[in-house]
Amino acid sequence: MQAPYPRCEVHDRVVAAVSHVPHLLAVALVNLARKTDNAVPGALKLAAGGFRDMTRIASAPYELWHDILLTNKASIRPLLEEFRNILGDMERGLMTDTLEPAFEDAISTRSEIPMGTKGLSRSPRHSGGCQDQPGIIAKLSTELARENINIKDIEVLKVREGEAGNDPDGLRIADNRPEAVSILSGLGFTARERN
Repeated sequence: MQAPYPRCEVHDRVVAAVSHVPHLLAVALVNLARKTDNAVPGALKLAAGGFRDMTRIASAPYELWHDILLTNKASIRPLLEEFRNILGDMERGLMTDTLEPAFEDAISTRSEIPMGTKGLSRSPRHSGGCQDQPGIIAKLSTELARENINIKDIEVLKVREGEAGNDPDGLRIADNRPEAVSILSGLGFTARERN
């Protein structure tokens, strides 16, 4: 069976579906919240963690996205049209109380997304917990730099359950350097390497 798209078009469509369109949707959600806040001042103050999680990527500046969107608009546009159709289905489902299948499909599909990866990145990740205190990230980066270990990406998550503190879960080290765990442990992090 022949693929419905040539290979480069398949790649562009996939990247549009899992990266470019979600970014545009995050921007749209934030702008919708802004319109609501303009009509009902203070509405944005009610946005909780779920909204922030869904729209985190909307913080990226347009300059970073301009060329990406311009060069891949042929793949993005049909997916935006598909998304409009899905929204129409959801609106009808809302009005007829028939949204359960959409929720079940979303739960099933989301469970297929691999855990512990960040897209195409396969760099080793080190993560752990530490006390919430001023300068802890500076201390971490200084000690890793002293050993010539590059921090490729870092994400700090507030722990909501269990012991208080911040968990720099998602810290990715560019090189597979086993000494990173011992450095993090020496700084008081409960460090571990993750795939």
